[in-house]
Amino acid sequence: MKTTPNNSKNKDLKGLKHQIEYLDFITWIATPSALRIPKTQQELSKKFGVGQDTLSEWKSRHDFWKRVAEKRKKWGQERTPDVIMALFNRIIKTGGAPEVKLWLQYFENWSEKIISIEPPLRKYADLSDSELDARLELLKAAVQKR
Repeated sequence: MKTTPNNSKNKDLKGLKHQIEYLDFITWIATPSALRIPKTQQELSKKFGVGQDTLSEWKSRHDFWKRVAEKRKKWGQERTPDVIMALFNRIIKTGGAPEVKLWLQYFENWSEKIISIEPPLRKYADLSDSELDARLELLKAAVQKR
């Protein structure tokens, strides 16, 4: 039985016996389970000619899940045009599509624009009579200059 070397937590692929299979395993894990061929990890280990323990060790590598996330994101981005079309169709029928919003946030790094309106530092009710008089005089002077 073939296994990965003991240094399987290295960041790069140096010293990894089955580099191509490792990269193919990353792609397989990043693929939705309904679309995976073969369907099970056990079948995949047989196809690769490695033990299931090797696949489990690969999941422990430092870079494994980061690479899976990158592949999964690419998989989703390639399907975004179809999601946009589904959004269009859904909007026409129902007027809303929160699940598409989530898709765009995840796969396209889209975010809503948040506008924050800060309240005035002091409300006029909190001003003293003399402060109000001073502001009124400033306002009168500004109007006279026009």
